[in-house]
Amino acid sequence: MSRFGSRSGAGSGAFNGNRTVTRPGLPNVNVGGENLEEWADEYFFPASAPTLAVSIANNVREKGTTFQPTIVADYTPKYALVVARRLYRNGALITQPATDDFSYQDIVLSATTIYRVQIDYTLEGVPGTLSKDVGVYFFAPTYIFLGALNMSEAQIKAAAGVSGKRIIDRQSLSDISYTGNNTHPAIAEPASYNGFSTIKDQNGFVVTSGFSTRLVEFALADGTTKEMYRIREHVDETSVNGFKYNFLR
Repeated sequence: MSRFGSRSGAGSGAFNGNRTVTRPGLPNVNVGGENLEEWADEYFFPASAPTLAVSIANNVREKGTTFQPTIVADYTPKYALVVARRLYRNGALITQPATDDFSYQDIVLSATTIYRVQIDYTLEGVPGTLSKDVGVYFFAPTYIFLGALNMSEAQIKAAAGVSGKRIIDRQSLSDISYTGNNTHPAIAEPASYNGFSTIKDQNGFVVTSGFSTRLVEFALADGTTKEMYRIREHVDETSVNGFKYNFLR
């Protein structure tokens, strides 16, 4: 009798799909199946869950500016049947796209906003939900600069443009290099952020106590919105060109 059994699944040669594949080089799985067609479907074309990718280009923005985002969704159904597609803004439903892959331009934003794309589907009769979140994030800039102690807002912004840089984020800052002698390394960040708990020099030594702290009110990009800033300034002038510090949260 054939080891494979009959295609019909009847009689003494009944098809037996409830066996593990034993041929070398093939996946050793037991997919079951009442007949050859079911077995072949499950072995060669197993049902797999759908996938979803969601993105917004240039989604980190400066606080005090506006931005109109376009949400792009890439949905691959594989063997799933779509029941519904939904797009939410901060938890509120804003549209139900008609296609699996879609691009949606939303309203103009001025504050951090979170979007969720949700796909409801069935896979071999079993309901499922797939969702992904993506956001637009507004941050007030952090200024890294060299200068004298107790500079004004305008002086700090000018110094950052000449001797340092501005960063739109709220991360820990590593290997910040200060280029310039006989001046004070400093950093200005929004006071609403959790302050840097530890400052280390490039040799790994904790030098937090070497930085003084003061507060200064800054105007943001729109010129009218105000934000309180925390200024951390090294109390001593640096005499080493290109010395680095790590600011850790």
